[in-house]
Amino acid sequence: MIKHKSIIWGALAAILILLLSLMFYYHNVKSANLQKNDTKYVYSNTPTLYIHGFGGGPGSSNHMIAAVEKSNAGKKVFTATVQADGQVTLQGKWDNQQVNPLVQVLFKNNRSHNEADGPRWIKSVVILLQKKYHIKAFNIVAHSRGTVNTIDYLYDYGQDTKLPKLQKYVSMAGIYNGLRGFGGNNISNSPLSKTGKPETMSPEFKKLTKLRTDLPTNLAILNIYGNLEDGSHSDGRVQNNSSKALKYLVSPRAKSYQELEFKGKKAQHSQLHENAAVDRAIIKFLFSK
Repeated sequence: MIKHKSIIWGALAAILILLLSLMFYYHNVKSANLQKNDTKYVYSNTPTLYIHGFGGGPGSSNHMIAAVEKSNAGKKVFTATVQADGQVTLQGKWDNQQVNPLVQVLFKNNRSHNEADGPRWIKSVVILLQKKYHIKAFNIVAHSRGTVNTIDYLYDYGQDTKLPKLQKYVSMAGIYNGLRGFGGNNISNSPLSKTGKPETMSPEFKKLTKLRTDLPTNLAILNIYGNLEDGSHSDGRVQNNSSKALKYLVSPRAKSYQELEFKGKKAQHSQLHENAAVDRAIIKFLFSK
């Protein structure tokens, strides 16, 4: 009888140890699933949103997100799919741990020509994360048309004190003063002054100059653009001067502003988000100590 009880207690103890081990695994591996490198990176629960361009989708940010995870600088927690009416569906799980959470944002209508849609959809994601996870700040990595949506978000909602603050912004292949081949190539390639002011401004750019006095002062910006070095002064889609004109809009108030030019075939418009050197620059800017 005593022997029988010993076997039972031993089995219960083994089950308890197994359950505790599973809980430990889930909490430290499944929830975070990264081996933190505290000597190299700063970890927080500030989410980073990846915003694709016109016609974009998962392929616009898959490579960049994978690079962050491979470096153990952060962890993808959600895919946020935004319907045309602004309804957001979150797929994934996050227990609000400090894992530098990454959110892949996908617009269901990824070919909208309505300028008000993009910033409104970004706001919908931000509000949902604020409501469910009480975020106070967030970062954005945007490519191509996603940069238009982001700068318009700042124009429309940057001064709203009820919303979390955009803390760091990575602009890739930014379209700020017109798009190559649209509205006249002369505008998008307009010469810039030392302050980044275009000699000729598109109507949209003129509107955005209001940010010179309204941009939140807590915002750090990394402006990445590609130069094919083929004489076009572009990444094949966006003129470099259109991307660099961002400086004029933000430099009076931004916490920091820096530009990075990438050259050659891997700096082509859609290759920028598949470029390992670009990945390293983004990771350093967002997460390094």
